[in-house]
Amino acid sequence: MSRIFFTLACLALVLMVVTLSVGLSLGQLKPQLEQLQVLSTGAAAAAAQRASPVDDEVLAEIALLEGVKKRANAHRLLGIATGVLVLLVNCLAVTYFVGTARWCREVVEAYQLDGTLFGRSARMKRGAFFWAVIGMLTILTISSLGAMSDPMAAFANGEQYVTPHLIAAMLGVGLIAWSFLAQWQHILDHHDVIEEVLAAVQKIRAERGLDVAS
Repeated sequence: MSRIFFTLACLALVLMVVTLSVGLSLGQLKPQLEQLQVLSTGAAAAAAQRASPVDDEVLAEIALLEGVKKRANAHRLLGIATGVLVLLVNCLAVTYFVGTARWCREVVEAYQLDGTLFGRSARMKRGAFFWAVIGMLTILTISSLGAMSDPMAAFANGEQYVTPHLIAAMLGVGLIAWSFLAQWQHILDHHDVIEEVLAAVQKIRAERGLDVAS
């Protein structure tokens, strides 16, 4: 489990960095899209009226702005994929602790083991849940600000969310990385607790002759 979580967490962080890099390459998106609209409309009108050929510089600028638009679409799609993956990684940790913490409690109670084993398990579960929620809220905040700042989304005064989205994304990478690290450490520590529980159970079963073949 720890290796699966670590691998998916690293992939999510790489996607976050790539998405952030693509976003930074866009610059001020709204003015560029507006300029593209004007130039494309003018070029289309000139072609329809069979006027003089469109200037090569205009065509080059349209091509450049079309590239920006494609990167904006890529940034949008990468953001969606990254958000889903970050949520998945956090949900994976939550699901793991829901199952294993319950197992620890039931085994400790069934075999009347040292109650501190379940106590340690419960503390790790609470710690992992805390950081999982932090990670989820962080990526949702970044995604929400990104959606509100998107010129294609037609939010009123969307440009005022561009800077908050950028700041949230840059800080969010570090915060989510820290939350993944904390959850991974809790998973590793919880594995040790599970090993202790299994060792105690095996000892009791051996003492009672429960594992002796009939």
